[in-house]
Amino acid sequence: MKNLKMQIKLIILVLPLIVALVFSSAFYSSKMNDIANQEEELFYGKLYEVSQDLLNADRDFYQAMVAALEKRNAGDRVTAKLIEQYTLTYNENAAQVLDNVAGAVEIAKKEDSLWNKKGETGITFGETYDKFLASYDEWKAAYNVETAVGNFVTYEEKFEETRERISIMSDIVEEWAKEEDKEIKESIKKTIISTAVIFVIVSVVLLIFALLVSRTIAKSMKDMTHRIEVLAKNDLSQREPDTGQKDEIGQMMKAFATMQENLTGVIGTLKNTTDDLAKSCEVLDQNTDAASISMKDINTAAGELARTATQQAGDV
Repeated sequence: MKNLKMQIKLIILVLPLIVALVFSSAFYSSKMNDIANQEEELFYGKLYEVSQDLLNADRDFYQAMVAALEKRNAGDRVTAKLIEQYTLTYNENAAQVLDNVAGAVEIAKKEDSLWNKKGETGITFGETYDKFLASYDEWKAAYNVETAVGNFVTYEEKFEETRERISIMSDIVEEWAKEEDKEIKESIKKTIISTAVIFVIVSVVLLIFALLVSRTIAKSMKDMTHRIEVLAKNDLSQREPDTGQKDEIGQMMKAFATMQENLTGVIGTLKNTTDDLAKSCEVLDQNTDAASISMKDINTAAGELARTATQQAGDV
């Protein structure tokens, strides 16, 4: 780490955060997209189709019963063609009841949670479907609409019983949809929590990493500051060990060490030059003293010579 440049250290400090944010965003978006697809499939696919098939079955069943009642109540007061129309309407709607319920059952069988879902009566969707078929057959057998033979009271009772089976299946589907929606919301909650946990873990890891990087940078700056303070006190005797750093701070520390060595060399050269100059001055002082003594001797001799010459002149 200490051999990396400051720019690279800062990039290393920031890059993991960016990667973590991108990964977390992608993970969160993927999960939310999956949940959205599940909810769309649930409410706009399975729930809508099953509910619509059962609703259509209930409507067709009611229309078949209405046609049967109209034919029975018409008696001989209507034309044969109208009787035939009542019979045709009855048969078509009765057949569509089975088709629509079969469509709902086909979808429900693909979902075990729906097929095995129990309603308020304590029986599952699949069991309710079996009871529906049994009631439907009993309804059809109770009264022959075409021949008007059978027990119409039983026919009406079986109609209500069969229609109740359709209603129970619809209620089970509605309750199943609520539970599925609850599970989806729980899944969303778990996704949010897991994403938050990932963010916390990543944040802690990045914090530790940032502390390590900042500690390395701070130590380098502290060493650099110490060297400058020592140099500011005119102390060139201390030598800091080479840390081996190859970043900008390491290069500055090497430059200061070189400057310290150069200053030490210059000061040493100045000291030697000063010592030589002091010795030269000392020799010059000695020569000057000797010259002064010589001048005194010369002056003394000249005085003696002058006195001798004066004396000789007086004797003459």
